[in-house]
Amino acid sequence: MKMNLSTWFLLVTLFIGVLGLILAAGTATVVESVLLLAFLLITGVLAWAHQSQGHRA
Repeated sequence: MKMNLSTWFLLVTLFIGVLGLILAAGTATVVESVLLLAFLLITGVLAWAHQSQGHRA
């Protein structure tokens, strides 16, 4: 499941990069922060569910 590890690394890197750019631009709002966190959380849950099904199958 190296694919999942790579996906997690890319997601975390992308999230940190986007969040960093927004903070650097000084335009970070509560809504944007919540949307980014929600996106990461949903993607993480879907990836975890897919990985769990793969291991159990």
